[in-house]
Amino acid sequence: MVEPAKPIVFYIENSTPSRWRKYIKQGIEDWQAAFERAGFKNAIVARELTDSMNVDKDDVN
Repeated sequence: MVEPAKPIVFYIENSTPSRWRKYIKQGIEDWQAAFERAGFKNAIVARELTDSMNVDKDDVN
């Protein structure tokens, strides 16, 4: 398996209700198995967007 140089990253905005965040994160990371079958490990990750991140929340690439 190969590890991509730049994984797919989904950011969960802090306005997302906290009770839903773990389920959203798990749903995103459940795709990991499909990427592993295609030969990629750690290809998709979910991260919580924090206030300390200096990003445009409407344009996170």
